[in-house]
Amino acid sequence: MYTEITQRCSRFEWRCDDGQCISERRRCDRKYDCRDRTDELYCLGRRRRDQALDDRFSSSSSSGGSPLLDIQSSSPTCRIGDTVDLYCRSNEPGVITSWSKVNGRFEDNIQTSGGTLRFSSAIRENAGTYRCEARGSQGVYSKDYVFEVIDPHYENVQGEQPIETKTAPQGSSIVMECRTDLQQPVMYQWSKPGGVLHRDISPHSRTIQIDEVKGTDAGTYVCTASNSHTSIDIPTILVVTGIVPYFAQAPNSFIALPTLPDAYIQFTIEVSFKPEVQDGLILFNGHKKSSSKTDFIALALVNGVPTFYFNLGQGVTTVRANSPIQLGQWHSIKVSRNRKRGTMYVDGKGPFTGVTDGKFVGLDLNEPLYIGGVPNFRDVPAELQIESGFVGCISRLKIGHAHQDIIRDAINKDGITTCETCSENPCHNQGVCQEALTAEGYTCLCQTGYSGPTCNKHGGEACTPYACGPGRCIDTENNFKCLCPLGRAGRRCEQEISVYEPAFSKDAYIAYPTPRPQRRLKVSLKFKARDLRDGILLYCAESEEGHGDFASLSIKDRHVEFRFDVGSDPVVIRSDREVQPGEWIAVTASKFLNEGRLLVNGDAPVTQRVPGNHKALNLQTSLYVGGIDKQKVHLNHGVGVDAGFDGCISEISVSGLDLNIIQSVSESANIEDCSASPVQKNDNDIRPHQGYLPKPYNARQTGCSSNPCRNDGQCYPLSPVDYQCNCVHGYSGRNCEIAPNLCDHLRPCLNGGSCHGNTSTYSCGCPMGYTGTNCEQRADIRNEVNFNGNGYVELNRGLLNHKNIDENEVIAFELSTNASNGLIFWHGQRPTEDGRGKDYISLAVVGGYLEYSFELGSGPAIIYNNEVRINDGERHRVILKRRGRWGSIEVDNDHIVEGNADGYIYEMNCNGNIYLGGTPNNTFMTGGRYSQGFSGCIYGFEVQDSRMLDIGAKAVSGVNVKPCSSGYGDGENDLY
Repeated sequence: MYTEITQRCSRFEWRCDDGQCISERRRCDRKYDCRDRTDELYCLGRRRRDQALDDRFSSSSSSGGSPLLDIQSSSPTCRIGDTVDLYCRSNEPGVITSWSKVNGRFEDNIQTSGGTLRFSSAIRENAGTYRCEARGSQGVYSKDYVFEVIDPHYENVQGEQPIETKTAPQGSSIVMECRTDLQQPVMYQWSKPGGVLHRDISPHSRTIQIDEVKGTDAGTYVCTASNSHTSIDIPTILVVTGIVPYFAQAPNSFIALPTLPDAYIQFTIEVSFKPEVQDGLILFNGHKKSSSKTDFIALALVNGVPTFYFNLGQGVTTVRANSPIQLGQWHSIKVSRNRKRGTMYVDGKGPFTGVTDGKFVGLDLNEPLYIGGVPNFRDVPAELQIESGFVGCISRLKIGHAHQDIIRDAINKDGITTCETCSENPCHNQGVCQEALTAEGYTCLCQTGYSGPTCNKHGGEACTPYACGPGRCIDTENNFKCLCPLGRAGRRCEQEISVYEPAFSKDAYIAYPTPRPQRRLKVSLKFKARDLRDGILLYCAESEEGHGDFASLSIKDRHVEFRFDVGSDPVVIRSDREVQPGEWIAVTASKFLNEGRLLVNGDAPVTQRVPGNHKALNLQTSLYVGGIDKQKVHLNHGVGVDAGFDGCISEISVSGLDLNIIQSVSESANIEDCSASPVQKNDNDIRPHQGYLPKPYNARQTGCSSNPCRNDGQCYPLSPVDYQCNCVHGYSGRNCEIAPNLCDHLRPCLNGGSCHGNTSTYSCGCPMGYTGTNCEQRADIRNEVNFNGNGYVELNRGLLNHKNIDENEVIAFELSTNASNGLIFWHGQRPTEDGRGKDYISLAVVGGYLEYSFELGSGPAIIYNNEVRINDGERHRVILKRRGRWGSIEVDNDHIVEGNADGYIYEMNCNGNIYLGGTPNNTFMTGGRYSQGFSGCIYGFEVQDSRMLDIGAKAVSGVNVKPCSSGYGDGENDLY
């Protein structure tokens, strides 16, 4: 155990002469609070307590605050032979820290570099007190750290106090106490290493209580108890039971979850389970009960063989694995559907596929998603011949990208008990087994000094919660490696870097959103290779498992290759130009109908046709650049290359995506900047003064030696390392890397319209009263208004003031749409306020049905009317009502659904205006609830007892709206 010795009390405390710490507020308040009464001495002429407290609360990095040192260790313990780093830093900008050993000298195995102190292959003599020192604006200040080295030969003899383990069923309450015999007064500080304390916990109490315990509350809780002389850590392990459900089917077991969301066109489900019998229904979701000709999906074991069924309304399609699975073992199945095609993987093997007949491509689901069984098997289509539920454990359910807590998310359940996944403890080195919603139903809570999936590795050898800072930690055979997010670098992602032009090496990659489906795929980029090795420039595919369609750009055998597959054999288009290291090369590749085309550096294009195949590419994964996430994605074998690219990539353009090379990044790992030297990431030896030795001066070196200016920009050297680019042809940026924007060149939007565009397209956001490609046409709005997913109408909030909690609020109108999702109505806070957790009232299309929701402060009411599908292009009458916590939605004068908000608050506080069709910033203003605007028409909008509103006259503002009878285009102009 490490103990920190500080020479001052905490930030907002004052130290008495006898070592006691008191609140700064109590000093010089004319009352004795210190036992030795020193708190009332020397008060004359000093700032009184209010002024002192204000100064303490001011930023500690400013001139009036106290400078602080922070010491972190790479491992919670150190055993003989381990390598451990101590990191020390000051909160004062620009201050460099240094290390020394109190009452001793560094042993030969200790190295220091600035604020880093490394113990390489620790020895017993390394134990002792080490001092981190800094010299800042207020002089020299320091902090001591006691470093202990555990000798295994003595560890078993001396022993340690056993760590207390507490067990609590999920949903119960638990109390944990900090037991110590330290001399009073004692201060307490609770923490949860690798996690966050529950928000209701008071971290400075001797006892803490957690109500309604969840699986995420499990883990190690550490109470740090300290007085003026000693500080000790007292850990308690909390184990939560009842996490993984067991389905006994005695006589019936099932869990009901909300209907599978957003499944009309496609969905993906992953489930992990341990079966005990060969037959049983794993999951089922239908459209209507007791109907043979209805849409549904089902996953079952049939004689031990995983079988996936789906029906789009014209017959059942069956997808069956090729062999039975083993009983009593954990298995994982992934099923997905895209339009008519169903796909299944079993324990990573597959794909097993099936394609439905008929013209229907949509899946209508209304009933709950049942797990493990159903309440009545007469509701399961007879042609499936399934009459029993699943027997065994189901631990993990993932829908799309969201992991489900099967028991907590249940809307109904019956016959469920707990799966004893920890009956045989798989955790080594006294680790504690915790039930978990993982692929094998458990996780290990490791003792201090151990880590790994089963606590089988010492702390310095495996991933720990803080091993990679903000990055992702990956265990390797003998150690670990860090995948650092954009803007971070170093072995532990400890360095902050700026990235303007991405550079890649080894496992580096950038992921962008999936391109929108289009008949034509066109990609363009520039790259500069560091060497001649094969490498992936760009990759996108139908599945993460490496099966189905794909498109790729890569360097293979010193040539650029464009490859794609639309269901037959991969098409390979290869450039004749040979890649040269250090040379920038421009590449454009496209696939349209049955032709592929590759253009490299302006050479004659290389083309190839796919005989008789006009099929568009079906791409579902993220768009990967420079490499892939090898922990998640398996490359399609048709790519022909499996290594990441080593070099720089810039100016990426992809049809179906509006890309900014930096701001559009959705995920990344180990990206450097092209103008910088490669960051040292995996060197385990810190050399003395590494990073501070000056480079030899090169008289010929200038800032322009690396030819940094792109696109014909002229470079002017400012120093041996600095430069300035004079950009031409409309390009901008430090390296002339930012292409000209059509909005800046053309200024096409008239009548106050706002322009949004890039190098090839632009669109105009037209103000209320104008429409057309360039906002050049008048558009008079009266009592009906058309939206195209990117507009809104703003109305005064006085139309709906929410002040009388005893009065019914009524909103009525008609609508028509073909879209499955979109925000129709929103009344919440101002556009500058994040809507998360704030009061609101809203109506949206979600999965083709209407979702009415409102929040009063204690949890939202979500009223989902799944009786009438709205996105059929027909006009539908909608009436919304609310009174206090109660609300209802009525569709087409017949179908009514009611609901209530949680809590005891009845009043709604909405300070913003009312919006129809969307908002200025959907995601921000709705707190992430809705991201897409409404596409369709709204007719005859009425609020309370008002007559039909003249929307054009009442509107405060509006963008991209027009009359419903308008035949105007969509407002986007593609010039290239």
